[in-house]
Amino acid sequence: MISTALKHHFARYCFGLALAMLVASLLVIQQGESATHFFNTIIRASFDNSATLLDLARWTSPLLMSGMAFLVAARAGIFNTGVEGQVVVGACAAAIAGSSLPMSGLPLMLATTAAGCLGGAAWALLPAVLYRRYRVNEVVITLMMNYIAVLVCNLVIRSYFLAESSAGNESITVSSRPIEAAAAVPVFSGASDAGWTLLPTAILYLVLAVLILKSRWGYDLTAAGGSSRFAEYAGVHVRDVQFRAFIISGALGGSVGAFEVQGVLHRYIDGALTDFGWNGILVGLIGLNHPVGAFVSATFLGILQNGQLAIQQMTNISPYMIKLIAALLILCVAIDPVKNIIASMK
Repeated sequence: MISTALKHHFARYCFGLALAMLVASLLVIQQGESATHFFNTIIRASFDNSATLLDLARWTSPLLMSGMAFLVAARAGIFNTGVEGQVVVGACAAAIAGSSLPMSGLPLMLATTAAGCLGGAAWALLPAVLYRRYRVNEVVITLMMNYIAVLVCNLVIRSYFLAESSAGNESITVSSRPIEAAAAVPVFSGASDAGWTLLPTAILYLVLAVLILKSRWGYDLTAAGGSSRFAEYAGVHVRDVQFRAFIISGALGGSVGAFEVQGVLHRYIDGALTDFGWNGILVGLIGLNHPVGAFVSATFLGILQNGQLAIQQMTNISPYMIKLIAALLILCVAIDPVKNIIASMK
């Protein structure tokens, strides 16, 4: 039997999606385009054929994993706004390892992925220690470290690993040397950027979902985030659980950067990973910090992300309309008046 709370959540999502589509339709019509054509373009960009489905998976995969990075910390009561920086550091570490380690074959590929995960975890270490020992506000310090991450990674790449142009000159943009072919993960087909990084992402998501929902570790996370005093009475060492959740969150964020370098970019490029972390936070918030909800919200945002290029190519509508739809949905899911309206309808 479906619970009343679940019905209310579903109603809020439907209300938010309907309002977002209505507002977007009015704006599209006002610009002289057909609303039906606009939404059909978005849908066909993800579901028209096998290549577009792979494109959808390509965009959903990093959103899902960055959403899980935020979710693991959030279940423990930690609002990790530093996923963005952890993704960037993970990408930088993977690019350095993949282009520099004296290894070959599968060991190099695994070492490159591990370097990205360790880079993200290392970047989460300082805020985790400060939060555990001194209860420093994690939002402030992780937010600040996002900007430091970009600057530090750019400095390291520019100083030691900067790519050279074909003429032997330094690259104008901050772009690292390409990783070795053995460190790269191949794509499924030439029709899409989606590669075999989808497989470890899916496995990792399923393992995390089962652990969060069915294991003692998941219980400890939820207890620590729900009520730290009650959790302590129940025998949960709250500070230890939160510290570990912080580090795991950083490692998951780093894996997003590593997989992007190995599967798509094949190097570190300044600005290429913008918003992966921020959108992961949205995935967690829209999904109500539940693994199933995170999968649904990541797929929805993946559809919108995948549709941006199609909107640019096939309509005269700004791709920022996609961001408007996502923002309206989030607004309707989050604001209290909508909760009250839905509650009054029972």
